[in-house]
Amino acid sequence: MLRLYLRRGLGLQPVTSDPQLQDWRRNLPSVQKEELFLETLVRFGIRSGKTGNLAMEVDGLTFHPTHSQMINRLLEVTLGSLGQNRPVGHD
Repeated sequence: MLRLYLRRGLGLQPVTSDPQLQDWRRNLPSVQKEELFLETLVRFGIRSGKTGNLAMEVDGLTFHPTHSQMINRLLEVTLGSLGQNRPVGHD
């Protein structure tokens, strides 16, 4: 399912140059960026839209470990695929 999500979301165009790869890395989410974003929302009293909790969660699931692990998996698959200069394979 992850590969299908990436294929639909990122398309099948290979990244061919180092500047393109660096641009991808700079713009992809990271655990650190997303954690900082959620911490800011919590600090300003923004609650989860699903549970109403004032917590580090997304869609009722905790940021650590659930979403942080998914972000890391997406990065591994995306950057591994881009680093090999080939599109994400089919499911």
